[in-house]
Amino acid sequence: MDSPGEGSTSPSPAPDIHPSAIASAHTTNAALSDQPKPKPKRKRNRAILSCQPCHDRKQQCDRSQPCKRCVARGAQELCRYDRSIVQMARNSESERFQTFQRFSQLDRVVPTSTGGLEPTALLGLETLIQLVQATTGGLAVRNISNSAIPDQHTTPVDHAVQAAAAALGQLSQQAPNHPNLGYGQMADFMSHTHDGHGHTPSALSALAELRTHFPNHAITGHLLYFFFNHSSMPWLWVVVHKPTFDTCFLAFSSGHHPPSLDFIALLAMMCTTSLQFLPESPADASIFADYEAGRVVLKQRLYDFSRSVLHDDVLFPTLERVEALLLLAVYQLNEGNIAAYYNTTGITIRMAQSLNMHQEPDPQKFGIIQAETRRRIWWSLFILDCLQCLMLLRPHAIHEQHCNVTLPSNLSQIDIQEGPMCTYPSTHVTEQTFHILQIHWAKLMRRMWERCFASQIPSYKSILDFEEEIRKFERDLPTSFRSQTTQTAVNMPYLLFQNRITTLQIYHARAILLRPILLIKNSPTGETGLSNFHQSARSVCIAFSKRLLAWQLVVQNQADRSQLRWSDFVIRIFDAAVIFSVAIITDPQDSQNDELFEWILIAHYLLKDLTICSPLATSAIRILENIQRHPQITNISASNVTPTAIIPDRYLERATFTLAQSQPSIVDLLGDQAYVDPLWDNEQLAVFTRRYPSAEVLCSGADPQAVLLFLDGCGS
Repeated sequence: MDSPGEGSTSPSPAPDIHPSAIASAHTTNAALSDQPKPKPKRKRNRAILSCQPCHDRKQQCDRSQPCKRCVARGAQELCRYDRSIVQMARNSESERFQTFQRFSQLDRVVPTSTGGLEPTALLGLETLIQLVQATTGGLAVRNISNSAIPDQHTTPVDHAVQAAAAALGQLSQQAPNHPNLGYGQMADFMSHTHDGHGHTPSALSALAELRTHFPNHAITGHLLYFFFNHSSMPWLWVVVHKPTFDTCFLAFSSGHHPPSLDFIALLAMMCTTSLQFLPESPADASIFADYEAGRVVLKQRLYDFSRSVLHDDVLFPTLERVEALLLLAVYQLNEGNIAAYYNTTGITIRMAQSLNMHQEPDPQKFGIIQAETRRRIWWSLFILDCLQCLMLLRPHAIHEQHCNVTLPSNLSQIDIQEGPMCTYPSTHVTEQTFHILQIHWAKLMRRMWERCFASQIPSYKSILDFEEEIRKFERDLPTSFRSQTTQTAVNMPYLLFQNRITTLQIYHARAILLRPILLIKNSPTGETGLSNFHQSARSVCIAFSKRLLAWQLVVQNQADRSQLRWSDFVIRIFDAAVIFSVAIITDPQDSQNDELFEWILIAHYLLKDLTICSPLATSAIRILENIQRHPQITNISASNVTPTAIIPDRYLERATFTLAQSQPSIVDLLGDQAYVDPLWDNEQLAVFTRRYPSAEVLCSGADPQAVLLFLDGCGS
């Protein structure tokens, strides 16, 4: 989100693109509140509105260009106006044009986002659009650039545009610490436009139904409070800068600065995200008592509205649009709509690049707060882009050689201020520490993708190098991040969750790196050194798949249910189950296959526990049950064990035992001397050209037999 605080009260030159509504509102609000009030003047200098010749002659001027008196005198070329007046006129016309653009955009969005309205409400809505278009139609064809001087009399067009702007400005916050503030809804925009033009209530009476399709002030305030204080979204993704967000609410509530439609979409996505993470409970009956359709319908309506606004083509994107799109992408991933998530991520990256967010922001131009906010949002997009490479097995969209953005400061949001700042070292844990660690992790995963899973065939030495890089990343994690005192856990509840996520990421990466080697069947006549490498890699891959499920079992047993909404949990569990299945099929005589089948059942149990939290879990269970019926898996001795026989306490003991074991590595199993063996440099692992099923197999519409066909190929 755009930050205010330019530190100056004088108007700045017009930017190359339309400024963010948040930035303008915040800047003016800060200027009004922070700057000392000037002493009142005894005499006000009146602006000269007439052209210079008429002013010198003390004659009435009609303020056209050129004016009629200058034309009558044959001195058109001398008709000049004061520059400040011309600039005021241009600014006024620009503001009105931007407002009309916002209304036009809303005009396109409304039919899509209200598709579920009753026929009477839709009829009333269409009537409203026609009435407003009739009064604003002249503005659409008006040549803004040729109108240097404002009209002396206010036109109906001005009334219509100003009414729309005022209506869009009815958004504000209602939270426990701001009880007097509340968000208006899209219905407020329509009612204000109606009131501004004096239309009869009977013409738009059906639109009263529309107000019930959006949350009231109390519900909106509750959802925003949950978003910032209880959801895990801000813990993992740095999207919204809360201090700036709060300041903008206060500025908008003053009525001087109407928020853009992009800001309203951001607000809607924040509420939608809260509804996604907010667990259903008996308290819902009282929280959503004023919303008769229920929270499920509310979430869908807010999502439809946001998606319609954010996917609309715009010439001048804003920072809040990028923020809202990032939230939309994460929301779609957690809803299991991976195709939409992939497309939205690409749109968000391109839009951020169009705002030059891939270039280091200039604090002199943006201010320190906004510059830091831009860095954090850009690096969040970088992380999202890198991590989807291994999840979807697709190339990344951001190239590091095209970016020069420095890493964000290791500061909590409250510590970012306009003025000199001293960032903390990496050993000092703040709200931003996890995000910085994720940037380094994303860079490592990007290199691993490019070297091992893209178009290149990796060598054995490459596998050893990346295994060591992952181990080094884990060793270098700050001690205060990995282990917290009781007091730290109370003051920083996000640290424990972030630590758990980081551990799961490391275990998953270790397994993903080595799982292609499971597809190699050792030959008795093969090279001894390579056979030992394959067997060691197999053991390490299986060990970390077990550790992954063991740690996931601990997380699901201890974490709050609202923290389990992330689809990443389901994807990692599913990947581990597929690894166990491949291990059984490629080596059916292995003595540990009975145990591996039990780990598949543990994965089934974990997924079943997540069905309430994640839509992807149901798809994963369906595929996993088909895997369990695979002929080569049902033939093992533990095939008589069913998922219903699982005893959670028993598997918690197994998880504790598994996590207590030392973490193996290929080098440890082969010996230190084996690491420098020149054999690893000369041999390539062609098996890495084969692809494991990606997370897309869990989406609706995917081929349900894709995983089984892959497993059949493993046994051939």
